[in-house]
Amino acid sequence: MQEPLISYCRTGTVHFMLFPDCASGAGPVVETFAQLALDSDLEVIEVGPIDEPTIRREVAQIARLARVGISSSLQQRMHDDGLDLAAEEPARQQALRQLHLEIEAAAELGAETIEIVSGPDPGPAGRDEALQRLVRSLQELSACAAQAGMEVVIKPLDRDMDRKALIGPTSEAVELCRRVECPNFGLLIDHSCLALMGERPNRALPLARDCLRHVHIGNCVRDPSSRLYGDQHPPFGCAAGANDTSQLAEFLRVLVDINFFNTR
Repeated sequence: MQEPLISYCRTGTVHFMLFPDCASGAGPVVETFAQLALDSDLEVIEVGPIDEPTIRREVAQIARLARVGISSSLQQRMHDDGLDLAAEEPARQQALRQLHLEIEAAAELGAETIEIVSGPDPGPAGRDEALQRLVRSLQELSACAAQAGMEVVIKPLDRDMDRKALIGPTSEAVELCRRVECPNFGLLIDHSCLALMGERPNRALPLARDCLRHVHIGNCVRDPSSRLYGDQHPPFGCAAGANDTSQLAEFLRVLVDINFFNTR
């Protein structure tokens, strides 16, 4: 792997992580998105929900002119609004209704991918039933997204440290994909979340290869006494960080080994 990374994949960034004022669906979305769209190294920009239709149209136009793809991340919206696709009724139906609206909004943006999370882990006693509900929800959402030509990816989060999510360990995330069995559904594996889960890339990534659609690279802190504890995306090189240059190199090396990257 001697060529630049962009020779192997479409590189991108997460808009609302760089510009937190835009994370709520408002803020200076157009100006900041345009700033990123001018970066010739970026081919995909991941945005959070954009609530105002006129702003969505402006962002979509900028993306078309700049020839950058858009991915729509619903993780923060689901967390803030308590949207749980594995919840008991009627909360599950409420989450589905809201996410159907989010898919329609993402389609207006021209998004290629919808990124979601599973919701909280109910504990061992309620886990099997929650997984059954999650499978039904994901099948419905994937069918809805397919009509707009979009993929749905779920991001496994830690179950025991910070996010305490239902999905969860990579092995269970892979089994979830098998149960959902939709061609436009797969996994988003996050480098920082693997560290929080205590999983190594050389075990997790080969396991997830057949359903792996998207990856994030980033850092996290496992020390609960640190003010940066958890999934707060601190910079590489911070004193308490779990990931640095060597861990990033390992993550990328395993992605090469499993043929996730392709020379273009």
